[in-house]
Amino acid sequence: MLITSQSDFYASAETIYLLNRDYTSQPTLYINENQPTNEYIITNCTFTNSRNQLGNGGALNIQLTNGGSASAKNVTISDCQAINGGAIYAEIRSLGKLIIEGSCLISNCTSQQNGGGINCIILDIGSTVDIIGSVTIYNCSSSGNAGGLYVSMNSGLFQCNNMYVQECKSLNNGGGIYIDIINGGELILDNGCQLIQCISEQGNGGAIYIDIDFEQQSQFKIKDALIQSCEAKYNSQSNSPTGYGGGIFLVGSVNFDVSQRLLDFHGLKTNGNLASYNGQSLYVVMAKIDSWCKQGNYGEYVKGNYSNSKSSLGELQGIATSFGTFSKMTIQQISALTQHLQLLWSQSAVVTKVSAIINQNNIDAPLLFIIEGHGMISGQFYVKLFEIRDKTEEEIEQDMNDNKQSLYNNNQNNSIKSSIKTNSQLKNDKNSYHCNEFELIWPDNDGTGSQIAIDGSPQGQQTASFGMKDAKWYNYQKKLYGILGSNDGVTFTGVKGKINKTVLLQTQIEKETHLDQIVDEQPIKPKGTGIPTWVIILIILIILLLVCVIITNGLYYFFRWWNSNEQRIKRIKSDFAEFKNQHENNKQQLLQYPDTNKEQFSGKLLKGSSFLFKAKSQKQSLQHQSEIDQLQKKEPYQKFPPSPIPNQIPESAIQTPPPKD
Repeated sequence: MLITSQSDFYASAETIYLLNRDYTSQPTLYINENQPTNEYIITNCTFTNSRNQLGNGGALNIQLTNGGSASAKNVTISDCQAINGGAIYAEIRSLGKLIIEGSCLISNCTSQQNGGGINCIILDIGSTVDIIGSVTIYNCSSSGNAGGLYVSMNSGLFQCNNMYVQECKSLNNGGGIYIDIINGGELILDNGCQLIQCISEQGNGGAIYIDIDFEQQSQFKIKDALIQSCEAKYNSQSNSPTGYGGGIFLVGSVNFDVSQRLLDFHGLKTNGNLASYNGQSLYVVMAKIDSWCKQGNYGEYVKGNYSNSKSSLGELQGIATSFGTFSKMTIQQISALTQHLQLLWSQSAVVTKVSAIINQNNIDAPLLFIIEGHGMISGQFYVKLFEIRDKTEEEIEQDMNDNKQSLYNNNQNNSIKSSIKTNSQLKNDKNSYHCNEFELIWPDNDGTGSQIAIDGSPQGQQTASFGMKDAKWYNYQKKLYGILGSNDGVTFTGVKGKINKTVLLQTQIEKETHLDQIVDEQPIKPKGTGIPTWVIILIILIILLLVCVIITNGLYYFFRWWNSNEQRIKRIKSDFAEFKNQHENNKQQLLQYPDTNKEQFSGKLLKGSSFLFKAKSQKQSLQHQSEIDQLQKKEPYQKFPPSPIPNQIPESAIQTPPPKD
């Protein structure tokens, strides 16, 4: 049957075609197909300003059963209203089949209850709905749930391909789409579906709200869909929690079976979504949320385009409880139990204790860190070191006193420890938060830092260690430092594996005499303790002075001794040479005088010699006089040549002296 005339129509026939019709302000068109051979086809039709104040479906009300089918292609519906399904209301039972395809546009439609654009009820196994092609639901709204599309499935299959839901709003849940699946129903979003700028004004799930019962293997799969700039707003007047899941709000039953892969978000892409409270892109309420997050590898069935290293932890969140319990909880209770889903699929590092060991004798690593805990993955583990705050004066003094006492009590290992506060004491300290003045992630992303060595398996107790060559940044005398661990370099956890729960860094010093080479600033000494610096300097100067005096005196006496012997020998040689010259002169003169005058002249010479040596010391004079006497007794063995003077003594007058007795 082909209908082209302008009229309202109720049809029940084998095959009916409704082509190129324009309905304006007309009553709802009811379609009922209840036989496998029955089919109703609507093509290139327009429905405008249709109202169904007492029923469902503003433009179309479709009932399909017993294999009956209907399709709408290139249909435009705008400004229509109804109790449910402002544009289209459809019930598909017993193998019924509905297809919406082509360039369909549903805009500015509203519902008093559910489904501002489309409300679809699917019952029985084998019943299907396919949305194919470029189908757009734009600016539709609902006073209940689902501003754009409402789907309730009791088994059956609903597939959306390349569907656009944009700027739709619901007063309650599911600004874009609301989905309720039980008894093995399956819903799939594929081939570039998009939900853009949809809002849940006073409920949850800005883009999609889904409640799924896994008891009969119900399934929800996102193969290819974008959820962008959607929002879930908080309602202060609501008796149940609102403002969760800016993109998707998911409620799952306790019967979730990981092996069946019933929830699959591999193709989910999210961007710029917002929730008043938790789960900017996804919030999950499900008792077995942990099992779902650990399905596959690293949350592959959950995260979609979520990046472990780049995305915010607040994008994907959830709570491990039933919806009945969740609906009765306060905001504070929900916040306390809400978990970051990334931490469920990834191994969170739990840090229990960290020691910083300073030893300048260790050239390669004068600053060594020892980390105790579990859940640390070798090759993937990072630590974040940061300054917490300045130490108080009391803490500095107490620390120095502890170190001083430790030096007396631990001479065998020559080490001191710094223990300001325990981690339990820090958690209530308003000054213990990360101050961001200093932060260091190790190893560096550029690979310059050494890898962290880990002993033990993540399931048991572990010890990790790494060293630093540059320790000058570590001003442990004046600062408190904290540490966190991470297996991805982005999410850092500490005490009990909780995010940003700082573990206090404890300092242990070995070879204390070298500490001034490690830290630029000198250690602060408490007042009234130790020897004053000026006293130490004075003692050193006195010791140096005494050493100089001893050395000087020794040199003086040595050279004095050396000079006295040398001068004595020199003087003796000089006197002997002088005496020898004088003696030669005396002999020359003696030979020139007559014998009668020799005795007289010899006496004069002896007197002159005696006078010459009187100026000498008494000891030297006596010695020299003895030498002169011996010389005078010697025989003159030399003949002198004839004298040229006139009164020359004849050679015959010179007689040899008588021999000695």
